[in-house]
Amino acid sequence: MKRILYVLANEPTGGVGIFVRDFTTHFDDRVHVDFLIYTEQRDTVFQKAIRKKDTRIYYLPELTMKAYVKLLRLTDEFFRVHAREYDIVHLTYPGQVGMVLKPAKKYGVPYRIIHSFNTRLSDNPLKSIRNKLFIMNYKKYANVYLACSRNAGEYLYGKKMAESSQVTYIMNAIDCEEYRFDESKRIGMRRELGVSDDTKLFLAAGRLEEQKNIGFAVDVFNEILKKNSNSRLIIIGDGPLKQSIVQKVSGYGISDSVVFAGFTNRLNDYFNAADALLFPSLYEGLPITVIDAQNSGLPCILSDTISEEVVLTDLVHMRSLNDTPEQWADTCLSACCQQRRDYTDEITKKGYNIAKEALRLEQLCLDLGE
Repeated sequence: MKRILYVLANEPTGGVGIFVRDFTTHFDDRVHVDFLIYTEQRDTVFQKAIRKKDTRIYYLPELTMKAYVKLLRLTDEFFRVHAREYDIVHLTYPGQVGMVLKPAKKYGVPYRIIHSFNTRLSDNPLKSIRNKLFIMNYKKYANVYLACSRNAGEYLYGKKMAESSQVTYIMNAIDCEEYRFDESKRIGMRRELGVSDDTKLFLAAGRLEEQKNIGFAVDVFNEILKKNSNSRLIIIGDGPLKQSIVQKVSGYGISDSVVFAGFTNRLNDYFNAADALLFPSLYEGLPITVIDAQNSGLPCILSDTISEEVVLTDLVHMRSLNDTPEQWADTCLSACCQQRRDYTDEITKKGYNIAKEALRLEQLCLDLGE
């Protein structure tokens, strides 16, 4: 049996959290998985989802620059005590390579995975430079290299290494059955939400931070309402920008048409109920949310900054972030006229079924050292 420690830089509410939750719950008894999470939160929806009978979840304080020196010491102490318990450490945020993989190597963890999920290290240029410095020595401490897409691989490892056999690509696969479109569930969820049959229901999903650009989604929805007043927007997720987004909604005078749903483990139900997903991220690696949405037959309106690797069906419509919110609104209203149907077969044929990809990742871990 291989013993793996997954390290999460925060309480995950987006794609990385979904990846970790879905992949680890699909692993069989040949591996044991524990978690180290940098968060003050306990017993969240995510933590309950990943907890198995013998799973241990360790906590360290939230990752902030103010606490960085303290966290270096606490992380070193953690691995001094626990390193011998693990064959593998799987790091999901490359910016922590020095904080996590350095002591993991120091105290004897044989295999140290670094996993690239993104194409940028920060929304802030200065923080991006800082984080670039943090990951400069990743080859010194990591010895297994993963990425979710070619773009994410090239960003972290460089083009030459990304094209070599040194990097293994694990698709951001999904539970296709969980996200299968179901007309009866659509009807039931819309009733639960109080949404009439003729209401256009839009979703914006992701952590409420600059990268996800949810404020722009609100700008677009404000234009949608001008064209179709019988519309609603549900914002799924939470994060540091929530209050500013709430204020923007209030400033537009559209609070009655916008719902903040927070973090939820019922994303599939919302996908069934909705008419389109609005996803104007500034950058992404390969967003799992968009793959989930396509599987459920939900039209997706994306920014063209996102890798085209995510375009798996005819449901995806891309627009430039230089286009006006009104232009985005026109695309949204046009896209949501598409007839809903299930796309599970198409997604499975493209290789994004988690049953297959989880087995690949598990086998990779089992083969280490063999």
